[in-house]
Amino acid sequence: GQDVYTYYSGGAGNFPERSKWVSFNQMFTANAVNMRVSCANNGWGANDSEEEIKLIRQGIDSVAQISGVDHRFILATIMQESVGCVRAPTTNNGVINPGLMQSHNGVSFNPSDPAGSIRQMIIDGTQGTASGDGLVQGLNKYGDVYRSARVYNSGSIASSGDLSDANGATACYVSDIANRLTGWVNGAHNC
Repeated sequence: GQDVYTYYSGGAGNFPERSKWVSFNQMFTANAVNMRVSCANNGWGANDSEEEIKLIRQGIDSVAQISGVDHRFILATIMQESVGCVRAPTTNNGVINPGLMQSHNGVSFNPSDPAGSIRQMIIDGTQGTASGDGLVQGLNKYGDVYRSARVYNSGSIASSGDLSDANGATACYVSDIANRLTGWVNGAHNC
């Protein structure tokens, strides 16, 4: 993969096939650079420690194994939602979205239990919470990563099927996820 951004839109068939995705190891190594500075860069507090970054990787490994969700999709969602900052703030646009994956009413980072809270943030975003769906539910319903990503971000897919239709959320969300999966990290964003 290359660190370049290609704008994707339309239906899921217009987005890159899995064979075009970079390996999880390559993706994690490239994105760890941003994890090391993302908290301070966004004004969210102290940057992730090396131990916290290690716990993110362990959490992804564990939850991917349990849930059957591709490691790379979990990591792409973490980078999209929080740039990997364990201290990312909770947003509330009518729904409380805390943590690494800005899950639906899940948990946020607990400095007294970094390992447990980091793993739980990844579980909440991947497997969902009692309040809302995670990546698994979208994958089960739609069968592909891209429609799952659209539903994760906006709660539904526009009737046109165009995954770049924000449907009340982030228009570039699915294109960003696709680019993260194919190696984009810091290249110019043209969406």
